[in-house]
Amino acid sequence: MNARSPTVDDPRVSLSPGDLVDRRYRLVARLGSGGMGEVWSAHHEALGRTVAIKVVFGVAPEMRARLAAEARAIAKLSHPAVVAVYDAGALDDGRPFLVLELVVGESLADRLDREGPPPAIEAVRLLSPVARALAAAHEVSIVHRDVKPANVLLVRGEPPSSAAKLADFGIASSTAPDTSRLTAVGGIVGTPAYMAPEQLRSQRADGRADVWGLSVTLFEVVTGNLPFVDDAITALILKVLQDEPVWASVDAVDEDLGNILRRGLAKEADARYGSATELAEALDAWLAQESDVAPAPRSSAPTSTKPSAFDALIRAKLPRR
Repeated sequence: MNARSPTVDDPRVSLSPGDLVDRRYRLVARLGSGGMGEVWSAHHEALGRTVAIKVVFGVAPEMRARLAAEARAIAKLSHPAVVAVYDAGALDDGRPFLVLELVVGESLADRLDREGPPPAIEAVRLLSPVARALAAAHEVSIVHRDVKPANVLLVRGEPPSSAAKLADFGIASSTAPDTSRLTAVGGIVGTPAYMAPEQLRSQRADGRADVWGLSVTLFEVVTGNLPFVDDAITALILKVLQDEPVWASVDAVDEDLGNILRRGLAKEADARYGSATELAEALDAWLAQESDVAPAPRSSAPTSTKPSAFDALIRAKLPRR
């Protein structure tokens, strides 16, 4: 890699446009940067493919393990609503990187910030494929555990039914204890406003935690507000564990959709939808009722597809909400 050596003060300045990563990927432009790492667009010199390269700041074992877990998780999936992973490796200084599908678009969080909540039927059409993507992940024993608008990417130019792609499996797991633990710097791994109660209690999470995360996301997309809000993280966690959302804000949009969200946001995992497939089927049935569009097929098995021809915007940043 033709890059300057990282400095102790700011390792983020060690990459520049034109650098060659792993003797194959020529960096083009930095797409985004956050507390954990940065994402670049890059050109595969031999294949002529444009990709995204996600580089983690630092070489701590935890960071390397997290990126390796993300690579393994995505590699098990082949689903049109999941951002694909092509390669993995390490820079000369030891920092790990992933080579990902590059999509031109924006995150759902950015769309909400710019335009506010869309009509409920558009919100459900957008997120129903994400529920199917989660079902496919659960089929191969992968729990995402960080479902939120910032991790849902909207592909520019795609039809609404297939415009969303689920990204950032960096804390995904199926066998390790839940990642709602304190990091070395005292921060929660994950986003408390979107984390299921069992995650916040440091209990093992299964696919029903993703049902919760997607339900919180849908609540926010439909109403423009999160179901639980507080500036103090401890108070926020207590609200998630003890309080009920303001259901009137959802019922004002659609009572039937509110009933779907009530089940998706049940405090006890056993009271929620038993799987992302069940949630997807409920959303599809609501869509059929509202728009006379036939529900999607019941099967949640991963669908093999060729890599998307569209470019994808992958963001490497700490939870933003």
